[in-house]
Amino acid sequence: MKKKTVGWLILGGGIITLLLFRTRVAQAVKDWEVRLFLNRLSPYQFIVTDYADQYSLDENLIRAVIWKESSGHPNAKRWEGEGYGYSRGLMGVLYATALQVGFTGKPDDLFDPETNIYCGTAYLRWQLDRYGEDVEMALSAYNAGTYTPINKYYVDKVLEYYARLTK
Repeated sequence: MKKKTVGWLILGGGIITLLLFRTRVAQAVKDWEVRLFLNRLSPYQFIVTDYADQYSLDENLIRAVIWKESSGHPNAKRWEGEGYGYSRGLMGVLYATALQVGFTGKPDDLFDPETNIYCGTAYLRWQLDRYGEDVEMALSAYNAGTYTPINKYYVDKVLEYYARLTK
């Protein structure tokens, strides 16, 4: 074999090795992100389990919504715009949404993990019932409101997290 050919083979083998290494590192990072999230969520896991059972929901779907809405931070707060106010807590629940599922407390009571997960799972179950168990439509309505078009980015992200959690 010519020196040039051997050099190209070595270079090609090195590139393949780097690509395989990069793939393994990327997978390790994704696995680490899942473990970090689940560790952060662990103090509230019994609440997730209880409400998942009560509302016949997959625990990992609830976890995926929590991951997208708050990354597992119970004090998360995000401005949703005029007329909506702030979404609060683990499941990013709006005060108006909480009222729809029977919540009678004050807006900042939604930072309580049990209250927040109750309101979020009750609302998610309501949306699933409303859309005939169509998870994509229910997630879109959970995020963007009942009468808005599908929010593909939000839905895709929750479903990505769901897939990573069920792996």
